Amino acid sequence: RKVKAHVNLGFEDPEATLVLENKREAFRVVGADKLLETVFQGKQKKKNIDIYWLYDDGGLTLLIPYLLTRRKRWSHCKVRVFISGQIANPEQQREEIQFLLNKFRLGFNEVVVLPEIKWRPEENSLKEFEDLIAPFRFNEAQRGQEAVEEMRKDAPWKITDEDLRVYKKKTEQHIRLHEVLQDHSRNAALIVMSLPVVQKETCPSALYMAWLETVSKNLHPPVAFIRGNQQDVLTFYCQ
Repeated sequence: RKVKAHVNLGFEDPEATLVLENKREAFRVVGADKLLETVFQGKQKKKNIDIYWLYDDGGLTLLIPYLLTRRKRWSHCKVRVFISGQIANPEQQREEIQFLLNKFRLGFNEVVVLPEIKWRPEENSLKEFEDLIAPFRFNEAQRGQEAVEEMRKDAPWKITDEDLRVYKKKTEQHIRLHEVLQDHSRNAALIVMSLPVVQKETCPSALYMAWLETVSKNLHPPVAFIRGNQQDVLTFYCQ
């Protein structure tokens, strides 16, 4: 006895096929085809994949670009690793990270130390960030503490003055990071960086999303944020 395999009617039924074709036409009308033509679908020339390894995520931020370069489309790209550092001894820090990368057998031979990443951002960049978050802030003027707490319960994603005070340093770091990306990675094929980590339910979501928007805005190459779970995905070479 022969058992007939399940047949997807989308490939057999003429009416279903017509429906699929109509859907494709609808996508073409709104320009979805162009949106699908991403940088990941075309062959990359001899450009850079820039990794900003800013947080310890178990090595996932390093592993993903390495896997990309194993693909034919990205095989001609050179990987550069950017790290935060001190002005006093950048060369020593570069050598330490290069030694670590060699142990991981990733084949990354260019490490760039960025002591300037800790500088204060420019005033116009700070002003742009203030304008960005303005629609998502609480209007706390002339309101009592109880009224502010009640507003916070109704809209926990909004940003208070206290949030800006607590996360002032981290906010300025992300604003400054965008300036560094503009200086070093404007012509890269891809930017890969560690996703910022904050304690759950302490940072309002509007502020967190504003950080991501600030870091990635107005950049020609796409930005991939990588979130590891602090478990090692890379191992040392053992003889």
